Amino acid sequence: MLTLSEILIQQYKIETYKDLKEYISKKIDEGEMFLSLDIKPNFDDTPDYWETDLENLFTSPKN
Repeated sequence: MLTLSEILIQQYKIETYKDLKEYISKKIDEGEMFLSLDIKPNFDDTPDYWETDLENLFTSPKN
């Protein structure tokens, strides 16, 4: 299970919400199935609907 706080601590190269989504998408492609949304990402580009947006990465079809 991915934990958002651990991602943000361990992946120091993630500097934007877009980078975060790309990292999570990569982990999903590698077989990850769950994400714990334990903290809000503190990026300037984090949308108000960030929780739903990140959850949708796991449920929406890939483009």
